[in-house]
Amino acid sequence: MREEAKATELEAREREAKASMAEAEAQRAEVEAERLRQQAQERQIDAQGLREKVTHHHQEADTIDPDLPQDGDPRTGR
Repeated sequence: MREEAKATELEAREREAKASMAEAEAQRAEVEAERLRQQAQERQIDAQGLREKVTHHHQEADTIDPDLPQDGDPRTGR
């Protein structure tokens, strides 16, 4: 009976250890998800900055020569 109690105690400790490892893995996943969200937000901000730069360049080009087509090759008009 004592051997059975020891085995049961060992099994309980092993399950607790596995539960702790699973919790730690979940926390690591949450940290990684937050890091990826921040990275995505930074990239979105960068992309918006580039779009604003393109818009500014188009506006400058239109000011300098409003008769040229806005898109495509100015030699073909496309």
